[in-house]
Amino acid sequence: MSRRRSTSSSHIHTNQNPCVNYQNDPNIRSTSEIYKQAYQSLMNIECHHVGTHQNTASMNSPIRRPYSSSENDVSELEDFEHDPNTKTIQKNQLCKYLKQNKQLALELSGYRKASAKCSSNECDLLLFVKNSYSFSILYDEKNWPQSILDLTYTRPSTLSIPPQLSLIIKNVSLSIDFADFTNEIKASYPNVRNVIRMKHKNQLNIKLVKLEFSEPGQRDEILNRGKIFVHFLTYDVEGYLAPARVLICSKCMGLGHFRKQCKQTQDTCKKCGQTYDDVNNHTSTCTHLQCIHCQGNHMSNDMKCPKVKQFRADLTKFLLSPAIQANRQRNYLNLNSTNFPPLNSAQRHTTFNHNPNSNHWSPNTGSTNSIINKIDTLVNSMNQVNVMLDKMVNKNHELDQFMKDKKINDEIISKTNRQINQ
Repeated sequence: MSRRRSTSSSHIHTNQNPCVNYQNDPNIRSTSEIYKQAYQSLMNIECHHVGTHQNTASMNSPIRRPYSSSENDVSELEDFEHDPNTKTIQKNQLCKYLKQNKQLALELSGYRKASAKCSSNECDLLLFVKNSYSFSILYDEKNWPQSILDLTYTRPSTLSIPPQLSLIIKNVSLSIDFADFTNEIKASYPNVRNVIRMKHKNQLNIKLVKLEFSEPGQRDEILNRGKIFVHFLTYDVEGYLAPARVLICSKCMGLGHFRKQCKQTQDTCKKCGQTYDDVNNHTSTCTHLQCIHCQGNHMSNDMKCPKVKQFRADLTKFLLSPAIQANRQRNYLNLNSTNFPPLNSAQRHTTFNHNPNSNHWSPNTGSTNSIINKIDTLVNSMNQVNVMLDKMVNKNHELDQFMKDKKINDEIISKTNRQINQ
């Protein structure tokens, strides 16, 4: 199982206006920073309205950090059979092994150790890597040693591929053979691990397809190109943005932090919203439902709360704003030789030349004159054919009239002969 946490340590100054457009700020360099700016701004407004349920945890707290899709938050989970020196293993042994034996530069930014779900002589290590390339190194099981410091370990059987190694293909028809579509993509792009048809909330297929890669090279190449070719068709692509997640404290029911970062002394009942010294005894007998966020008739940690849903919607809108702008710029059609390669020499008499300093096509004078001359010749020939056809039509009419007159005359002659014979 892979987990993700942001590892940025820089303090982010916030703006009280939740509608500020962060994509125009030159100091914001990554989606992670945009995410934290938007998150902090929304948290300030939430603090202003909630009152006693303020979020006092630092934005740089490792648990407070929001779920983002930047490079600096990918992780791997390992299970060691003994309680090792985690810093030595992480910083020296694993990186040293990969550099000496695999010639791979693994960059680790931190770790987290847990033993709650382990045996007495075991512990779990959650390793945080600095970028998607380092994650791809750990994702490949062949890169791992048999043991570390003579300690055996196990890796999760199935690792989740993070958004940094994913992208979205747009406008994929629902009527295609998806198995054939998948095989074509994997044949053309060997680093694609999963091809997933996206679904909406009613679990019905939509026209978005998610690709998950084992390493960032091909993924970045496709994203920079802005399109992918499958079965002789071109599809637009864009980066995959993970859904925004809202943190709800189990102690004060406030938004934006966990229980360990909460500064409130008493626990808040998730049902009635009141604070108590022994909230467990109170909850067992509490029957009154009142949300502390919207005062509605539901529990305060309900993700369907209108205030929570609005908070997540605003956060998602902030995240999508720079992505939409970047996608518009990527889809701008530039008429250059890369997008429109020249035809071969046998076809150049009927083509146009492109001026690289302009977005307009300029005709080739020699080719244009040749085409005009050919068209004039063709028009003259067609006029002559029309004249001949008119003559043939007239002759046909004359022949028809002759045959009619002949028939009438024959009848008159036949009638006259009968009268003479009588």
